[in-house]
Amino acid sequence: MFPTQFKIDNITIGETDIMGLYSSIELYENIFIPLVTGSIYFVDADSSGFVDENKIEFNENFKFTIVNARDERMNFVGVLNGLAGIQTKGNKKHYKVDFVSKEMRENDQIFVSKKLKGTPVDLMQEMIEEIKGEIDEVSSPGKQMEFNAGRWKPLHVVKYILSRGVSDNAKATNKEKQREEKAQGTSGFLCWQVIGDGSNKYRITTVDKLIKGAFGTHETFNFELGMRGGDNEEDMQKIVEYDFNEMGDIQTKMKSGAFRSTVISFDMDTGLYKEYEFDGSEEENLMTDKQKEIVKKPTRIMCKPYSNDLFGKGCQKEADNTGDQSREYLAQGISRQNTFNDQTGYVTLYPQFKIHAGDLIQLKINKVLTGDTKGNSENEKHSGKYVVKQIGHHFSADGRAYSKITTIRSSIQADKQTASKG
Repeated sequence: MFPTQFKIDNITIGETDIMGLYSSIELYENIFIPLVTGSIYFVDADSSGFVDENKIEFNENFKFTIVNARDERMNFVGVLNGLAGIQTKGNKKHYKVDFVSKEMRENDQIFVSKKLKGTPVDLMQEMIEEIKGEIDEVSSPGKQMEFNAGRWKPLHVVKYILSRGVSDNAKATNKEKQREEKAQGTSGFLCWQVIGDGSNKYRITTVDKLIKGAFGTHETFNFELGMRGGDNEEDMQKIVEYDFNEMGDIQTKMKSGAFRSTVISFDMDTGLYKEYEFDGSEEENLMTDKQKEIVKKPTRIMCKPYSNDLFGKGCQKEADNTGDQSREYLAQGISRQNTFNDQTGYVTLYPQFKIHAGDLIQLKINKVLTGDTKGNSENEKHSGKYVVKQIGHHFSADGRAYSKITTIRSSIQADKQTASKG
């Protein structure tokens, strides 16, 4: 097989095989989306009448199995999620139908109405079990949190935890009646779904752990001119095309308060007014030396009333940052979430079923050599390790397939050398 080729073992809507009708399939995993999503395109003719004969409502079970040139197998099991478009050409109708993993159906039929208490990771695992999801891997649990869920869907609870959960290294000072305080560390969790062997699985981690390679690193993919010519295994490790269109947008990060910010935290329990300053230049592996020279003052001011004794049952003062953890997640989460995706790229590979969203991949981009080229042939700025933000698998009826990856790096991972250290 050529590296673009693939074989479909089965593709069914409900109980009906549509191997002869489909024209293309798109499938996506993304670290910001808690479900695997995609679309299938197929053609129906008046003579065959697949949609009418089978009374298709576009909410049926949907599954397929595809094998690539490496004999790697992708098994997807999910449900159709509505007709997204239809075109009529002569006696043929071209359908575009969205699909999603089956956990969405469970999520939409469950309401959570109770007080939740535990670590962010434990609580997210509980919600995933509620929707009959399976866990792939998890990272450090984070600090205890508690809140009330009032008829929330399980994935709504997960979303709440992602924005308010506190990782182990985030903290905030509280020096009695002192007005100026410090917010320190970084925070931020991620929870998403990847394709498993017959069942999709969830990954949970902190942003810090993700950058450092919580889910392993894949072998190096190379971009070279004159790509074909090696054996099939060698060709499968080559980059078809790439594009790096976003890097170092410091102005946007300054507006978001990614590097330095102030949180006005008025204590509703004691009446004390506090200003928490977050200085990213004091944090490890958050800012480059040039960024530290540029950003000397807070670039964003936020205001959040602080009510820590909200869940206290007695008259005793609750321990700091238990009922209300905004002093430990607000500035810290904004900083981490806005600095770990500083550099964005798009890479097209031959179909890779072992790569998932959240993995690290190693890229080697060669320079276009000229007579004046200095040093080695490798482009140090774009080579090195990247986090896979999204991977999309694209299969067409002409027998060709590609995996298109969106890559990200943090602010300090500016080139091959610093990406390896980050």
